[in-house]
Amino acid sequence: MEFLGDVFDGRETPEAHADDTDGLLIHAEVRIGDSCLMIADSKPDWVFTPALLQVNVTGCDEVLRRAKAHGAQVITETTPFYGAASLARFIDPWSNVWWLFGPAIEGAPEPSWDPDAETGESTVHATICRAMRELRPPR
Repeated sequence: MEFLGDVFDGRETPEAHADDTDGLLIHAEVRIGDSCLMIADSKPDWVFTPALLQVNVTGCDEVLRRAKAHGAQVITETTPFYGAASLARFIDPWSNVWWLFGPAIEGAPEPSWDPDAETGESTVHATICRAMRELRPPR
């Protein structure tokens, strides 16, 4: 939860915090903007399942900077995205994948996509496909 506070200015809802009998966190809630994330520790016998999270931010570059400073690995640097937006992605230290959506990059053309084109993958597509193929449980 400290990561969420440092990277996204997230705030825990103290009355929602619950530890299980084994001492692991079974439920907590963190507010990021107008969104609420439910968080729990992974039990030793649970199958690894990363969260795939989408967050709207006011500046992708700043959030990426903070995330890297707290151990995240960048998947996609800030890039123009469809719908007059920008997109960046990272994997946090627990192997969760974050999509950051921010305002359009001034002066950058909006990407286009033609499924019939013979061109290679876009950066946006290639970086997430590579990251998901290589994703492993945290150590």
